[in-house]
Amino acid sequence: MRVLLEKTTGKLIEMQSYARAGALIENIKANPQYGFTEAQVEEREVTALEWALIKNEWIDEPRRKTKETKDNALKLKETALRAKLGLSELEFKDLLDVVKG
Repeated sequence: MRVLLEKTTGKLIEMQSYARAGALIENIKANPQYGFTEAQVEEREVTALEWALIKNEWIDEPRRKTKETKDNALKLKETALRAKLGLSELEFKDLLDVVKG
């Protein structure tokens, strides 16, 4: 597995399972919308363990944090709405069940 990382941050830019050496660098040269120059990136082969660590840091963890933020915002809205309607948690849940059908 090959990855393309931003040198200064280690940020994952691209990953390919069966890429040949240099393929990811060629991609950024051919596609300026990536926003990186060859000097700003590092392409390398990684082990399964290295990939798991990179994936966790740059894909899984940000996704988890985004979901957590959205869930927290929804919970705050729910609490405010329950208070405004004067409903208990159970009554609010029952109301949601009715609305959802």
